Amino acid sequence: MAQELEHEALDVRGPKLAKSHVLAVTSSSASTDMSASAAIGTDLSAGRMLRLHADGGDVYYAWSTDGTGTIDDTATGAGATVCGVIPAGQFRDERPPFDVTATITIGRIWPFLYYKTASGTAKLRVTITSMNRTQQYR
Repeated sequence: MAQELEHEALDVRGPKLAKSHVLAVTSSSASTDMSASAAIGTDLSAGRMLRLHADGGDVYYAWSTDGTGTIDDTATGAGATVCGVIPAGQFRDERPPFDVTATITIGRIWPFLYYKTASGTAKLRVTITSMNRTQQYR
């Protein structure tokens, strides 16, 4: 498993047609179940790497196991609403957090992506950027 994760992290791919999901971001905290996305849900649930690209403004974000919370770009400390930020025009390559079982294998991903801007609007472009070794040679 570790070799597969290393391979995917070192072999980042560009956006593929029909493998992207664009979120409209406003100053209100919102969440989307990314595992339900027709474009990226299956790959995301399989543990593929993804790229989060902030287009048009700073995007604050966090992953969660459910869609009932909020994030706050002004929160400090270690509270439930604290989030990360992707500055405008920049991106993050990552996997969503996942539950780990007693045997240290990948369990269920945290599928809910929370996002917002401090003010104004932006887009958060989410693309799959890796394939497993069997996919890449097809």
